[in-house]
Amino acid sequence: MKNDNWLSDLADEARLATADHFLFARFVKHAKQVGDIKRILLEEDTASRYAAAWFQLEIVNALALGAWEDNGKPEIWLNEWRESYQQDAEEVVSEFLAVVDGLT
Repeated sequence: MKNDNWLSDLADEARLATADHFLFARFVKHAKQVGDIKRILLEEDTASRYAAAWFQLEIVNALALGAWEDNGKPEIWLNEWRESYQQDAEEVVSEFLAVVDGLT
């Protein structure tokens, strides 16, 4: 599949997404939207791998956002993010990037 910059743009966004929970949540939402839009351009197996990788992102996102909400949605939550979720987010982003890199 020809890379018309959406893949490299998405990969660039992914590499920055684990800095905090707001960036990560925004990235996960965007990756879902991109996947939904581009699904028709992907082969079935590739679309399935993309969806599975996105789902792993969503699991970490849901856990982190749930904890953030349980803590009263504080404006500053960076320590909690770093201690409890950032490493998992980095791992699933790495797995997601492997899928995205395989699309080029």
